[in-house]
Amino acid sequence: MIGLFFLFFWLVYLAVIVAFVAGAWKTFEKAGKPGWAAIIPIYNAMTMAEIVGRDQVFGILTIIPFVGLYFAVVLCLDMAKSFGKEVGFGVAMIFGVGWAMLGFGDATYRGPSVAPGTPMFPGQVTGPAPQPGYGQAPQPGYGQPAPGVPQQAPPPQPGGYPQPPSPQQ
Repeated sequence: MIGLFFLFFWLVYLAVIVAFVAGAWKTFEKAGKPGWAAIIPIYNAMTMAEIVGRDQVFGILTIIPFVGLYFAVVLCLDMAKSFGKEVGFGVAMIFGVGWAMLGFGDATYRGPSVAPGTPMFPGQVTGPAPQPGYGQAPQPGYGQPAPGVPQQAPPPQPGGYPQPPSPQQ
């Protein structure tokens, strides 16, 4: 009896793997990428990232234990959006069954679902905040001492040291 259970388990497991690979192959081809890229372990995640409009580094980060799960889930959700599907379809892709539905169904690739420059994490700032006047020419009087502030000694001249002030006569 236990042997039949294990046989059934392995047959279902094998069927899910075959459906995932075949569906991912067809999905990659629909997106204009080579189908064989779906069966190469790290390259498939990099190709997925490229299809959805993210940097390939996003795909490489899927190999990090525990943290990589976040990146894999986001890639599946973005892939569903790239084919015009909803979040629920992306959840089916996370569990493997959505890939066959996407690859062999009537869905068409609509382009990257992620805009260029989108941060990796929600709420992430992607660059420094622009400063007022940054990159503009200095205004007249910029760098001049304020009125009433004593002026500092001039910097030393190249090739010599400043001479001490001469005594008053």
